[in-house]
Amino acid sequence: MSGRAFHGTYEEERRYFMTTLHAQIDILKDNHKGSRKMVIGSLGLLLLRVEGLRMSGQARYDYDNPNWTAKCNKLYERVQYFRDTLVKDRSSTSRIADDIQSMMIFLDFCVPADIQYRIQPDRGDRSGAPSPEPRR
Repeated sequence: MSGRAFHGTYEEERRYFMTTLHAQIDILKDNHKGSRKMVIGSLGLLLLRVEGLRMSGQARYDYDNPNWTAKCNKLYERVQYFRDTLVKDRSSTSRIADDIQSMMIFLDFCVPADIQYRIQPDRGDRSGAPSPEPRR
């Protein structure tokens, strides 16, 4: 039997990672008693999931493996920094929440060939409702 840990599909791993990371922002901003310790634990679990995200991304985009490895190594470093800072500095909760939020704005697991997440030119109204005026 292989020594590799199980990982889900790219979509499952990405969704889990992004949802969990986003939840940490709200938990840190609420600043309830015990929330810092809870986020430290969650970030530790996310560190374990980076490898699954890397493997599922490489399975989906097998032509771009070096890029995926670099992205996931950087992601691992950032999450580890957030966790270690929260462990060492009790007053860092709001700063780390802001840092995570800033990172998520620029966090992109998509490669150019991933058209599902690419912005399409001339898509018109994104609501899906028909345009009130016909296009010519």
